[in-house]
Amino acid sequence: MSSSELFINFLTQRGVLTSKRRAELESVIVKQQGINIVELLVRGGFVSSEDLARWEAEFFNLELCHLKNPVSETALSLLPFEIARDCGAICFSASGRFLKIALVYPDTENMAKLRAWSREKQLELEYAICSLADYEKQLNFYLVKEPVTRKSETKKDEVGEIEDKTWEQMPIDKVVAVVLREAVTQKATEILLSKEKDRVWIRFRLRENLIPVVNLPLDLFVPILNYLKGLAHLPLSIKNNFLQGEIQLQINNQAQTFDLKVLESVDKEVLSIKPRISESAHLNFDQLGFSNYTRNMIEESLTRKTGKIVVVGLGGSGKTTTLHALVNKLSGFDNHIVTVEKNIENSLPGVTRIQVKPEIGLSYERIVPEVQRWQPDCLVVDEMVGGESSAHLLHSALSGTPIMTTVEGESIVQGLKQILKLDLEIYHVSAVLNLLLAQKLVRRVCSHCAESEVVPNNISKKVLNILSAVPAEHWPRGLDYNSASLYSPRASGCSWCGHSGYSGKLALHEALLFDDRLKMELSRIQKGSELNELVERYLTINMLQDGLMKALRGLTTLDEVFSNCEEYNII
Repeated sequence: MSSSELFINFLTQRGVLTSKRRAELESVIVKQQGINIVELLVRGGFVSSEDLARWEAEFFNLELCHLKNPVSETALSLLPFEIARDCGAICFSASGRFLKIALVYPDTENMAKLRAWSREKQLELEYAICSLADYEKQLNFYLVKEPVTRKSETKKDEVGEIEDKTWEQMPIDKVVAVVLREAVTQKATEILLSKEKDRVWIRFRLRENLIPVVNLPLDLFVPILNYLKGLAHLPLSIKNNFLQGEIQLQINNQAQTFDLKVLESVDKEVLSIKPRISESAHLNFDQLGFSNYTRNMIEESLTRKTGKIVVVGLGGSGKTTTLHALVNKLSGFDNHIVTVEKNIENSLPGVTRIQVKPEIGLSYERIVPEVQRWQPDCLVVDEMVGGESSAHLLHSALSGTPIMTTVEGESIVQGLKQILKLDLEIYHVSAVLNLLLAQKLVRRVCSHCAESEVVPNNISKKVLNILSAVPAEHWPRGLDYNSASLYSPRASGCSWCGHSGYSGKLALHEALLFDDRLKMELSRIQKGSELNELVERYLTINMLQDGLMKALRGLTTLDEVFSNCEEYNII
C-alpha cells in the first residue's frame, strides 16, 4: 500500500474524510493521475491547507513549521529552484552543512531526490512539514526581486534592446523577472508568448493594442514555458489543449497575481499571462457608461427583492464585468450575496464566491440547489448553461431569491430566445424576469488625437431619422431633432493609440424593465416574430440608438457604431 493510500486511511480514521467524501476523492485520483495528493485534497476543497499540514505532521511524525514571512535569500538559495519545485521543498534555515527543509508532502520519490542531492553536495538535511499555501508563497520568492543592470537591468523601452547573447546568459528566472517587471511597469493588460518561425515573440497588450516588445532565441521557449508552468503548479509532462493556473510573485516589491493560460494549437504552444485586476481597479457601476435612462432602470430593478436580472452579450462583450459591477453596487453588510462562477479572476469584497470544478464533482447542477438552501439575499451565476442548472435557477427565482446571471446573445430579443431554448416554460420565465440588459463593445475613440467633424448631410438625415423614435428627454444635451448640423469624432491616429485612432472599449446598451403588463404579454407569445414585435414596442432605446447618441457625444465614431449594429434596421 502506497504512502498516499495510508495517509487517506489515516484521514478517514480521524474523521477528516467521510466515506462519501473519500469516494469522491478516490474518483478524482483516478481522473487526475500524477497529481500530488496534497494538491488534490486542498484544491478539491476536501480539507484546508493549514489543517492538512497539521494532519501530515502527525502522520509523518515531523515538526510543523509556519512560513508566513519570507525566508532569507541566503537559506532559500541553498536549495536549487528545480528541486524545490519538483520535490515540494523549501530550505528555510541553514547552519554550516546542516539544512532545514520544509516539505509539502514527503513521499518516497521526493525524499529519494533530496537524499541524492544532499549526498552529492555533502549536506545533512532535517525535515519538517509546511502547508501548501506557505510553500507556494516561498517558492515565488525564487523570482529575483532586485532590478538588474544593463546586462541585467531593464528600464522602460530597454527590454527590446537586450542582445541575444545576454538573454541566453541570463538564468530563466531572471528572464521571466525582466519581462514581467516590464509588463507591470508599462501597465500591460496581457503578455503573449509564442513561437514564430525561429524566434520567440513576446507581445504586450497596451491600451487594447497588441505591441511586439522583444523576440528571443528559440531555445529559450521551452525553459520559459516549463518555469512558468512550475510557478503555476501545472504538470510539466502532461500536454493538454488548454491549461490554466495562477502565479503569485513579488514585482517591484509588491505582491502581484498573474493568470496563466497555455494553449496548445496544431503546431505550437501559446502562453497568455494576465496581471490580475486589483480590487481598486475594478470598473464600478458609475464607470460602465450607462445612459441616465438605462441607469435608472437598473437601479430600480436592484431594489426589487425578487426576480431575475439577466445580462445579455456575446463572448468578450464585458458581461462578467457588468455583472461584477452590479454585485459591487448591491453588496454590503446588509446583503449576503453568493456567486457561482467557472473562473474567479479577481476579488469581490464581502461576497461569498464558489468556483465550479466539474472534475471533482462541483458542477452547476450540484452547487446551485445547495446554495439555494442557504437562502442568500442574491444568487449570482456567471452563465445560464441550460439543463438542470437553469431549472434550479428558475426555481430559485420563483421561490423568491433574487438572481443575477448572463446569457449569450447580441440583443434583448436574442437573449430572450436563448433563454427559451433552455427548455424553460415561457410563462415561468415571464413571471421571474425583472430586467434584461444587453450590451456589446465598440472601440472608444482616442481622446489624444480625436478631431470633431461635421457629419455629412446624408448621414445626418439617417442618424436623425433613427433617433426620432427616442423621447426628447433622452437625447444628448444640446441636440434636438431640428439641429442644423451634427458633429462626431474622427479617428485620426497618434503614437498614444498606436496610430489606430482608438483607445479602449465602450459599451453600447439596451435595457428592458419588466412590469406586470409586459410579463403578461410575454407569457402569451407563441411565435418568434411576435417576440420581435413585443420587444420593439416596449424598448425605448435600442443598442443602435444608444451608440449613435454616444457617438454624437464624442465617445466613438459613427462608422464604429453602424458597423457593429448591422442587425438593426438601418434606414
